Amino acid sequence: RTLTKRLSYETPTVCAIVERVNLNGCERLTDKGLFTIARRCSELRHLELQGCPNISNIAVFEVVSRCVNLEHLNVAGCVDVTCICLTPEATLQAAQYGKQVYLRHLDMTDCHNLEDSGLQIIASYCSQLVYLYLRRCFRITDIGVQYVANYCTSLKEFSISDCHNVTDFGLR
Repeated sequence: RTLTKRLSYETPTVCAIVERVNLNGCERLTDKGLFTIARRCSELRHLELQGCPNISNIAVFEVVSRCVNLEHLNVAGCVDVTCICLTPEATLQAAQYGKQVYLRHLDMTDCHNLEDSGLQIIASYCSQLVYLYLRRCFRITDIGVQYVANYCTSLKEFSISDCHNVTDFGLR
C-alpha cells in the first residue's frame, strides 16, 4: 500500500505511469497486497512474482481482470497458483465466448499444484501466448500438453522440462 501511495501522489487512486513491477522473492506479499497493485496499476504490462508463496488464484484473477494490458506474468514458485482466467470460478465458459487474457509470456515454473484441468483453462484463456514455461510442474501430463497445442497456436517457446508425467506421446 505504501509503495502504491508513493507512486500515485499526483493521482491518489491510480498509478497510471507504472507499467512494470518486480516483486520477486517477496515472501510476505499476500493476495491483499496484489489486490492493491491490481486496483491502482491498471496500465501494468509486466509483473514478476517469482517466489511469492502467499499468492493465490484469486489475486491473479484480480490482476488479469483489471490490468488488461498485461503481457508478461511470472508466477514461478507460487505453489497456490493453479489457474489463470477471467472468471473467479475458473471455468472455460468465458473463454468460449471470446473473453481472453492477452498474455504473451507466462512463467509457471515450480507451480507444483498445476494440473491438466488448470492448464486447459489457462490455454483457452491465454491463447495468444508466445512463451510458456511449466518447468517442474509435476502434475502435468500428455493431456495438458495437448490442450496447449490445441489452443496456443502462436507459441515459440514451450518448456516442460522435468515434468515427469509428460511422455514421448505428449511431445509428439
